[in-house]
Amino acid sequence: MNFINEHITSKQNENNICLINSTDHILEILTEFQEYLPPLKASEEYRRNTAEKISNYAFCILLREDDTDAGFGTIYANDMENRTGYISFIAVSEDFRRRHFGTHLMDTLVAIAKQNQMEYVKIEVAKSNHTAQRFYLNYGYTYQCDASEDSIYMILSIADITEQKKDIFNISCSCGSMIKCTECNQFKVSAQ
Repeated sequence: MNFINEHITSKQNENNICLINSTDHILEILTEFQEYLPPLKASEEYRRNTAEKISNYAFCILLREDDTDAGFGTIYANDMENRTGYISFIAVSEDFRRRHFGTHLMDTLVAIAKQNQMEYVKIEVAKSNHTAQRFYLNYGYTYQCDASEDSIYMILSIADITEQKKDIFNISCSCGSMIKCTECNQFKVSAQ
């Protein structure tokens, strides 16, 4: 298969992060990481529908280390009314945990949100997932509200972390930016 991906570079980290656009490649990633994200265990059809939705409306990033998929994340950065990006998935393979890869993925997702004029980033997390909640709190997220009986929403104000994380906003991809046009669904170049 011929996958379309753009390499993202960051001044602060040398990890290899790719922006993935291909539905088939996104589906492979969702399948590969399903053991870490319970909703992805549902069915192949669910993963395929989710991959198509991400391909059409969101950004999918894949972090590779030593020629291995170490982690990935997805963010919808198209809520122009509320200026809120929504991280639908973020996961790091067990073999790569405790090496700051989660932080690097989060930095990249937040930078994508900022480059797409988002002011906030929101994530849903299971009430029972205390490790993830601690990670998000340490990153700068705060509790927003209950999302369901089993999960909560946490929210991050990009303005609140801009000074301490200013280096994360110096990312770019080989196409020149990471702004996705909501009309034609293509990545557009923007002046930094």
